[in-house]
Amino acid sequence: MNDTVLIESEAAANDSTGCAVEAHGFVRVPFEEIAALRKNPGPTLGTKIAPSLLKHADPQTVLGLAALLRAADDFGLRDRSFADWGVIASPRFLGRVAAAMVIERFQRLGVSGMSPMVIPTISLHAPAGSLSLAIKAHGFNYGVGGGPGHVTEALLAGLASRGDGGSPGVWVIVTGFDPEPVPDVLGNSTTPAFGQAVALALVPSAAGRTRLNLRMVPASGLESEEYPSLTSLREFLAETPNAGKVRRWFGAMPGGGAFEIEDDPACGMSSKDLRTALAG
Repeated sequence: MNDTVLIESEAAANDSTGCAVEAHGFVRVPFEEIAALRKNPGPTLGTKIAPSLLKHADPQTVLGLAALLRAADDFGLRDRSFADWGVIASPRFLGRVAAAMVIERFQRLGVSGMSPMVIPTISLHAPAGSLSLAIKAHGFNYGVGGGPGHVTEALLAGLASRGDGGSPGVWVIVTGFDPEPVPDVLGNSTTPAFGQAVALALVPSAAGRTRLNLRMVPASGLESEEYPSLTSLREFLAETPNAGKVRRWFGAMPGGGAFEIEDDPACGMSSKDLRTALAG
């Protein structure tokens, strides 16, 4: 199945209910390299991130922050204040690795061997809360998804929250593993696994035309009605655009409708071109 479909859609082009994607970033690293990201997730936004914030964080929280920091750095937002922004984080099977280690310690040591940080760091809302602290965002923050449909739920929540409470924008973070790790009792993976994350900075379309725009469209004509994968979204964002060519990524929502991310070079620069312009 190929979740990325290139088709023309007049309905999508005329839809004024979507969001502009002001910035985007992504990471994909082997499971064993997440430990290095925990110590240095990426370029800081104005002030240094306290090491204690990520000390007990779930690996997917670390991946999500790394993707967000890369997005801000690539698109010249390192000095931007996100004080009024919202944060939506959508992990897939959060806490599986930590749970394997915790269960073994509980069986061996009992309650005395448990850390009080276990539950708050592997709950669904933990990544969004930690990311809000990292970028000093005081808007809404909550977790969505958690299972196979987490990409769909993240995009839906992002569209639904645009302009919520006067917020100028919202960071939507989607994380997961491909393939899923098989954890051991030490918090490692016994099989090869890659952690990945995508970060999207969504702003109201009225805030200005950008190269990438997100909207909901009819699902007619799609090859599949399965949930879109995080891998397909990351690969779409990582693909080098062809000059003058409009690209579109589609992800069907089971039950009706679909999400479209349109990449129109006439509306702005790619992240690579923007980095070059900023450096100059």
